[in-house]
Amino acid sequence: MTLPTTPTSSDPILAFDTHVTVGILHALPLSDLLSACLINKSWNALIKANSESIYRSLAHNIGIDARDVDILEGYHQYASSHKEGDEEGAWNREVFDVCGIKPPSEDARKEISWERACQTYLRRKRNWVSGRGTVGYIGVPDNDVASVAVDEAQQVLYVGTWNDTVLGVDPAKPNELFSEMEFDDNGAVQELFWQNDHLIISGSEAVHTWVPDSNSRGFLVPSETIEYKNGDGKRTHVGERNGKPVVVTVKEPHILLVQDVVGGKERKLLLNNLPAKKLTWPKSKVIVKDDYIFLISGGLHIYPVSSPATLLASLPKIDMLPFPNAVVPKHVYSLGMNHEGVKPPVAEDGEALVHKLEMVVEKSEDVGMDAMFNFVSDVHVTATDLFVVGTTGTVYVLRSYKDVLSIADPKKRKAALNEQVIALKFKGGLNSIAVHGENVAIFCVAGIYLLHTSSLPSSSNTQTTIPLHLLLDAPSALLPQLEESIYLVLTRSRLYVVWSASIEFDEGEIVDGKGVGRCVDEELCEGDGYCLKVWDFEGEDDGVVV
Repeated sequence: MTLPTTPTSSDPILAFDTHVTVGILHALPLSDLLSACLINKSWNALIKANSESIYRSLAHNIGIDARDVDILEGYHQYASSHKEGDEEGAWNREVFDVCGIKPPSEDARKEISWERACQTYLRRKRNWVSGRGTVGYIGVPDNDVASVAVDEAQQVLYVGTWNDTVLGVDPAKPNELFSEMEFDDNGAVQELFWQNDHLIISGSEAVHTWVPDSNSRGFLVPSETIEYKNGDGKRTHVGERNGKPVVVTVKEPHILLVQDVVGGKERKLLLNNLPAKKLTWPKSKVIVKDDYIFLISGGLHIYPVSSPATLLASLPKIDMLPFPNAVVPKHVYSLGMNHEGVKPPVAEDGEALVHKLEMVVEKSEDVGMDAMFNFVSDVHVTATDLFVVGTTGTVYVLRSYKDVLSIADPKKRKAALNEQVIALKFKGGLNSIAVHGENVAIFCVAGIYLLHTSSLPSSSNTQTTIPLHLLLDAPSALLPQLEESIYLVLTRSRLYVVWSASIEFDEGEIVDGKGVGRCVDEELCEGDGYCLKVWDFEGEDDGVVV
């Protein structure tokens, strides 16, 4: 396939400034974007040079997380359909050349990049075990993990599955079940939360509350069910207000219904200064923490909640947000890595010899303009700190967030925000984080790390290094397949990492026993279920891994 070398008279868009042209490309659906690659070399070069920001913006526009690899399926379909005689799923190398995407060669499998995520051919199902943790497998036919929660006091892991089942598992014996709860309603199990000795199961039509059976560890008995007519699970969330769990759901445009899980009290909060799409956007998420509502809808919007449980005519908005576009941190701490990730030295038995890395301050000119296309994918709130996860691999940490948000004057509040916020950048990609007390678990391209908040600088004015404790050196070949299916659950003394056992890998030893492990049972690899890894550490006061 040969492309014209110069724009034609039908290419007036290329007469605009580059940033204007790229902005227009952001608005194109994927099918048109693929066609634009083939107009001429100028178009192709422009799209290649801005591919990551375009893909991330495209994901945001169609309502999916920018880390999801599904948005690249169009390349697969396009390349397959343009060459007669190809077997299903084959790639047209000519289209590869035009679109600037490498074929699935051995070299390509070793790289981590946005374009590479869906190139690998997946054939076998494997179950991996780590030398530093435990691994479990429970067969759940034709199913994947939907959500995970932990009863820390009883050391019970609850795994919710997409076939509307909740499994109670002993982490010490992960191949055995304590209990198995099945729900009849389709979509009944979408998110699990463990709060205040209650297992809260959020679904599309109802929220079920279960409490531990005092006579049998790992067994639960139903406590209360809150049903919603015409419910929508994507807009039902569970939060915490003054130490008590609450359910948050969108009953109609602009209205959040906040309801106590125990006792059924409810109060309505009217968000009439928000467009309706802010609450109906597919990836929207609502978090209630004490006196604030955190709404994720592309950016992060924060609303203070007055104490009286009344219908508010207008809920005031903290106006210097959404995150992260209004935030200009003075220092960005970066964990630099090449395409293959950071590879600490390992001994012959595969055990990592170095368990500490350091995040260092990035040069200001290296920070770039990635915030322009940075959207919020998740938020974690503790008693004192706010963690905002961006889709470009940056975590914004706002220490003592209540002090900053309580400042009445908007200008002073914004100045205090920029003064206090700390940016942690993970080059190459960030999957997710989990926060508990002063411990933060981070899953990024380089692996899984533990960060203690005491090592963070007190403000963005302070320049230091931030130590990270390595838990798992994740091989680059493993990471793209885990992006949608890995769950981190952090407690005071343990980190649980759960992923779907139906994740498929290539033939051959990709990981060859180092860091992640080896296939422990070929028969188990034929089914679905979950894999579990557990790390114990001494506690949130020191954050030291045992």
